[in-house]
Amino acid sequence: MTTERSSVKKPRKVFLHIGSDKAGSTALQLHLAANRDFLSDRGVHVPAIGGAAVNGHHGVFFQNMTPENIDKLLTDIDCTADDKSILLSWEGIHVLNEETLATFASLFVGCEFHIIYYIREQADLIQTGFLQQVKLRSKRANDIFCEPDYNPENRNYYTAIKKFEQCFPGARLDVVLYDRSSFPRKNIVYDFFDRIVDNIDYDDITIYDSEINSSLHLEEVLVLAQLENMCPDLLDDTGAAKRARLIDLLLAGDTFKGARNTSYFMSREQVDAIRRYYDESNQLLVNEYHVPEKFIDKKKDAWRDDDQPLSLDAIKSRYPESELNTILAMADVVYMDNSARDRFDIGLSDILQDGWTPCNDGKHWHSNGNSRILGSVKLASITPLYKYLRFFFRGGYPPGVAPVSSVFINSEHVGDFDLRGFAFQYPLEKLKFPYAITIDIVHKDAGASTPVNGEQTPFYRLNRFSCTFAQKKDIASPPKATTPLVNRA
Repeated sequence: MTTERSSVKKPRKVFLHIGSDKAGSTALQLHLAANRDFLSDRGVHVPAIGGAAVNGHHGVFFQNMTPENIDKLLTDIDCTADDKSILLSWEGIHVLNEETLATFASLFVGCEFHIIYYIREQADLIQTGFLQQVKLRSKRANDIFCEPDYNPENRNYYTAIKKFEQCFPGARLDVVLYDRSSFPRKNIVYDFFDRIVDNIDYDDITIYDSEINSSLHLEEVLVLAQLENMCPDLLDDTGAAKRARLIDLLLAGDTFKGARNTSYFMSREQVDAIRRYYDESNQLLVNEYHVPEKFIDKKKDAWRDDDQPLSLDAIKSRYPESELNTILAMADVVYMDNSARDRFDIGLSDILQDGWTPCNDGKHWHSNGNSRILGSVKLASITPLYKYLRFFFRGGYPPGVAPVSSVFINSEHVGDFDLRGFAFQYPLEKLKFPYAITIDIVHKDAGASTPVNGEQTPFYRLNRFSCTFAQKKDIASPPKATTPLVNRA
């Protein structure tokens, strides 16, 4: 690897959060992005390159560890005040080989490393990690019936730590058991910030209360396995969006009647075998790195209950095919763009539902008294940074039609608006899984107007519609109307 510079210009302290996956990494990286200024004021710089806003600094590592990316990283660091520490985070760092790690370490000649590694008991992590792979489509749900790799070497934490000691000589190592009950306020964010900043006031940290990275549970994976059998297209690239939508629906929790009470699908015998495999290396972690004894407590229940069989027959008996077909149909609802860009990257025809008549110029006429826009917002992990959805309409009313429309969102009357060019906001907190949005636009019959393609009297022509995120309430947003034009039950 050749770069313009071989190392940072000035040695400094470098915090390196190396994982593990399924040990709070998503929450940490979201809060690092949200608190970047807070940390900078306290002497810790979090580089913005490499995807740090959502998934940590994954863009610096693996195949993206290109000369161009490394130059960007070094330039970012060298432009930072000399007295500031640097913080890099990505849960995949712990699986990198010695050669890659040594190459990375060589970029920080003379720097003092503080490596932070959150670990989770292997029998627990292997199962939750598999469910995460199902969620992210790197595994099929039906793979749960296959014989998995119960003892992957990358879950040998002791071996991984020794690798880091070799590649980062003299580094301080914090090996921390991922145990919410032991964290300040039961939150890993406070624990992590305590390790990088002295005398921190927890109340000054921006904290999000919502679930950052919801996990699938056994019941939901079995339902998804049955849906994969019913709709094989879900396993193709063409079905990726629909499968992602199914995941959202299953994570809703109230979509089906089943309990979401376990992440464990292995038998007790399988769990015992995993624990025996890692027993020696785990004991070394306790002895050498002061990991709490509860880490090797083999009494923790991390296996499937006997009354919850690992069987599709049980799912078929609880959920009739008609109910499963319903959720497949719900998954066809089109996503609204959640990228905070100016407008959709999908055609209006994909989201307009009842009551719209297209024109030759590509516009859409609201051709009777009630028209509907149907879509759903796909909430990414960055969503907690935002508090509102901002809807924007641009269009026109034909002669004889009053320029006012009653707008309902999910049957709630939000106001009577002139939609010739108008924006209004809607609180994200009002949306629940699966984040579906139905917008109804209602008009009075205002008299004669020009017919469109021989259809019913048009009331409104939609030229543009957008839905974006907003962080703060727009003070120019109109007050909620008290009397709708048309009462809707």
